[in-house]
Amino acid sequence: MDTELKMGITDLPVSVFDDIQTEIWWYSVGLLKYKNHNEGEDENVNLIGSGTLIELDGFYGILTAQHVTALLKNDYKLGLTIKDQVHRNSWDGRHLEIHEIAKPVDPALGPDLAIIILPKGQIGSLKAVKSFYNLSQNKNIIEEAEPEFDRGVWVLFGCLEEGAVEKRDVNGFFSVKGFNCIFGLAPIKKFYFTDSYDYYEVGVKYGHDPTIPGSFGGMSGGGLWQVRLIKMKNGDIKIKKPILSGVAFYQTDIINGIRYIKCHGRQSIYNLNLK
Repeated sequence: MDTELKMGITDLPVSVFDDIQTEIWWYSVGLLKYKNHNEGEDENVNLIGSGTLIELDGFYGILTAQHVTALLKNDYKLGLTIKDQVHRNSWDGRHLEIHEIAKPVDPALGPDLAIIILPKGQIGSLKAVKSFYNLSQNKNIIEEAEPEFDRGVWVLFGCLEEGAVEKRDVNGFFSVKGFNCIFGLAPIKKFYFTDSYDYYEVGVKYGHDPTIPGSFGGMSGGGLWQVRLIKMKNGDIKIKKPILSGVAFYQTDIINGIRYIKCHGRQSIYNLNLK
């Protein structure tokens, strides 16, 4: 009989983590901003945050944090990281529609959510290389019991400003900037409601793993996912379809070797509507 595994797994095969990362990567993007100029595009590209490609109420867009979309002002283009190789994917800001779902008074407290609606006429080319997570079809998730934080693994996925590199004259591009994406286990340390929004806090412990970033700048708007695991009769471990479960929006200071990444939870995102 197949068995669903709980959290606390330290001996998972590398192939399982690779499978999880691949699945979540299909829906995940880094968000870049650069200005329009008559002479061409500005070479000064800035990572402003991360996001998850979603489908909601028949619209296609990017779920992210509001303080990220607040940076998309004036004459700009929005760039998306959609491949793990040199590429350019840009969207004219004049054709984007930004829905500021919740604007925080205090960045540390939230709520902090937004959706960038993409023009439907240009979705086809993006669908050829990425996928859109359908929030509308998966809304039944929040009708179930509260999330089981000990089931499977919880992971954060997003891009980082830390470790960014810039090179000149690469594959025909005058300037190329590269960013690291982070895919990390995300143990939920706290779960609570404030008004109509739910919040999860992910604990990050420093001092043991030298690969943990000193700052999670750029992660804002990135997705928090739950991935349930099944142990098959033959002993193989398979992953179930990842469940989009939150949006990161704030990192605390490091106190006593621990910092927390604050995220919106399932109720906050599955109750969204654009109609």
